[in-house]
Amino acid sequence: MDGVLALQPERIALFGYAHLPSKFKRQRLVDETALPGSEKRFALANRMASRLTTAGYVRIGLDHFARPEDPLARGPIYRNFQGYTSDKATTVIGLGSSAISKLPGGYAQNAVPVGDYERTVNGRRLATTRGYVLTDEDRMRGFAIERLMCDLAFPADELRERFGAAADPLIADAHDILDADADGLVEKVASGFRVTERGRPFLRAISACFDAHRDAQTASFSTGV
Repeated sequence: MDGVLALQPERIALFGYAHLPSKFKRQRLVDETALPGSEKRFALANRMASRLTTAGYVRIGLDHFARPEDPLARGPIYRNFQGYTSDKATTVIGLGSSAISKLPGGYAQNAVPVGDYERTVNGRRLATTRGYVLTDEDRMRGFAIERLMCDLAFPADELRERFGAAADPLIADAHDILDADADGLVEKVASGFRVTERGRPFLRAISACFDAHRDAQTASFSTGV
C-alpha cells in the first residue's frame, strides 16, 4: 500500500483474491491453509480502505477509490463488468478469451479457453459462444441493483417512475429487507432504503437479494466478504 500511495493513481480498485480451484486448475497449486479466513480478509479490507480514505481518496461503492477531483468521485457513476465507471455507455465490447460484451439487448461472452478463442478468431469467425437476451424484468432488476451498488440506495421512486406497477414486487422486497435487518446494515429513507457504512461491506449480498437468477446459478463464486 505504501508503494501504491507513492504512485498516487487517480483510481484504485481494491478487492480480495478469489480462490476458486474447482474453476481455475492453476489455483490448486495454492496451499489453502496459508490463505486468510473470512475474518482476516474482512480486517485486511477495512484496514486498506481506511488507509486510502485517510490519504484523501473517496470511497466509491463497494471496492473502488478515486481522488476527489476525479469524475468517478464527483459522479454520477455506473457499473459494468470492469467495475465502477463514469461512462454511461450502453454498449461495451469485450475483446479476448472469456470477455463479456454488454449490448442494449443483452450480453454475449467469448470462448473461455484461450486456444478455442484463438482458433475462432484466426478463422475469421466471431468468438462468441453464449449470450443472454434481457427481458423487461431483467432491465428493471438490473437498474435497481446498479443504483444500489453505485449510490448505496434502493431507488423506489425511480423504479415507480420508470417501470410503474411492475416495480411493486421489488419495492415489497425492499420493505422486507428493512423489516428483517437487525444489525443496522440498512436504514429507511423517503425513496426506499440506504445501505449504512456498517452495511457497505455486505453491499454485494444485499444487492443479490434482487437478482432473480441468483438461485438458479450453479457456478462457483468467490466470497462476498
